[in-house]
Amino acid sequence: MKKEKSAKKREWTPILKYKKEVFDLKKHHNYNEIKRIMPEETVELDPFDFLTLDRKQHEGRTATPYVEQTPSSKTGFNTKHVEVGYFTPLPTIIDIPPDEKKWLKEGVDTFNSASVNRTTIVLEKNKEKLKLSIFKFAKSRQVGHRYFAKHSKDIHITFNFKTKNFFITTSKFGNRKRITTTTKNDFQKIVSTLNPLTDVNILNKVVWFNGGIESGSLFDEDLITFFINLQEKLSEELQLKVSFKKGFGTGLGDALMKWFIKQWKIKVPNDYYQYLITHYPGIRYLRQCNMNLVRTILHKKKLKGKYYIKLLNTCGTLNLTDLQELEEIFGERHAKQIPLSFLKITNSNLDIKYESSRVGIEEVRDFSLTNYEKLNLIKVLKHVSNSSFLNQLYDHFMIKNKLGGFGIKKRIKAKTLKQFEDEHLEWSNLIHLCERNKETVYQYDEGFVNYMEEDIICDKEHHQVMILKTDLDYFDEGQHQHHCVRSYVDRYKSLIISVRKGEERMTSEFAPNGVTSLGLVISPSLTTFTHIQSQMKFNQPPTGTWKNVCKCLKNRLNFYFKNHSFEFPTIHLSNKISGKKEKLIWDEKNGFTTEEGKREISIPEDLPF
Repeated sequence: MKKEKSAKKREWTPILKYKKEVFDLKKHHNYNEIKRIMPEETVELDPFDFLTLDRKQHEGRTATPYVEQTPSSKTGFNTKHVEVGYFTPLPTIIDIPPDEKKWLKEGVDTFNSASVNRTTIVLEKNKEKLKLSIFKFAKSRQVGHRYFAKHSKDIHITFNFKTKNFFITTSKFGNRKRITTTTKNDFQKIVSTLNPLTDVNILNKVVWFNGGIESGSLFDEDLITFFINLQEKLSEELQLKVSFKKGFGTGLGDALMKWFIKQWKIKVPNDYYQYLITHYPGIRYLRQCNMNLVRTILHKKKLKGKYYIKLLNTCGTLNLTDLQELEEIFGERHAKQIPLSFLKITNSNLDIKYESSRVGIEEVRDFSLTNYEKLNLIKVLKHVSNSSFLNQLYDHFMIKNKLGGFGIKKRIKAKTLKQFEDEHLEWSNLIHLCERNKETVYQYDEGFVNYMEEDIICDKEHHQVMILKTDLDYFDEGQHQHHCVRSYVDRYKSLIISVRKGEERMTSEFAPNGVTSLGLVISPSLTTFTHIQSQMKFNQPPTGTWKNVCKCLKNRLNFYFKNHSFEFPTIHLSNKISGKKEKLIWDEKNGFTTEEGKREISIPEDLPF
């Protein structure tokens, strides 16, 4: 009896259904012109690369692999031998998708490439749940093959009225493997899974052969009608207003959030979207704060007081990670005097609900500012329009601490942005004067230098590339750019590259993957570098053509590491007064060490120049 009752609960009653199928055929000759087959191409051609296949198709041939299986007495498994064969497609003036009857008749011909793509959307419910499912199924066979391969990409959004939770399930099938993931109350999935869905790309094909055209029909009247009906049914079932005016996925995600808030009676500010997406704390913590979203988030961020409650309720979406660090710098009293104009634009850190990425290196950043310095900085912040200015503050503190190590005590006296920039440059010059008795030379692999320092051609203009290799290079770059890259000369794991066109320059910093901000190695196998930052003169972000130049530089660096093994540079240090010389070499366990094996302590900062 119990089994019968549970089975009835699981019975789904369909409410709405939409289905669209698109059939594709690509016909080929049953012969080939021998003179057009290029044997050397069989080595380079990837038969599973659709873009390559499509290019060959335009050249008059389509490549497809023949797979021959032979038994192995040693392993007991079949080994595969693949040979690439070529087929000449029939010329088509207009590629009209066939109907199902024609496709079934001609799709079995091995001289045809055949595929079918089906999109199905179903809204159904049972006694406890409402579920919206999007099924994308495809079946395809390349010319010359006997059997079809199946592919599917499914998304299921389930509203559970009994537990008041929502579930998002994604399922993919391909290469005879299925990967299924289900998450509960995961608001991040709204951004990554639901928001990209639109009334156009929801009909995109999973597989295709017709010249790389991915989309199905760009306009489908039946789908538009279905969405109108779906809005009404969801509004009726969820008892709230559902709208797809901003897009199908966006409207669906918005409805899901409103339903969840309504079910749990969560108190939210007017602009709750980003707080719920980024900082959702969980029902357990919400209950501790009387189901108040703002109070719960502030409690977890350790931001106390009515000031912050009012701030989040009235000032829209703020970067709470930056807010938390500003209080750490200025203290609870002075943090409340920070201009609201700056709080609304600051976006130096990735805003996450977990602890700040800077936790654990407090000894590097000494925030022991006097009240005089704090009040001066607050005046400076009134004139700031750069969203990453907080990073420049950290850089200022780092230089101040370095100068203190040389016995030079400095106070922040700047009260305007111009005065702050002048003070920043003055302190950077002092650092160079204090360290001018020390000479640093980076010795990179010659092949790496030659590859990276080729000109970048962007918008038909040449941009010169230069890797900074000596302390004089760093000083010259800092003088020209009016930023403190010269203080990065002892950041041995960072790769600093200057890109130049005339008097304009862009200074970029890269750090290897697998190395933490403290310089500790997580993984010795370094395959690529991570782009940390790129700055123009006066720490301004790249704009216009320079954005494309920055992208080209990143692509060039990543391409190098995909095809070559990287070696850290050998670093030569010498004291100009005493004549003492030292050489640092890379050790996978201890980082940069002297030749005697002593570890060189150098803690890099992920800060702007």
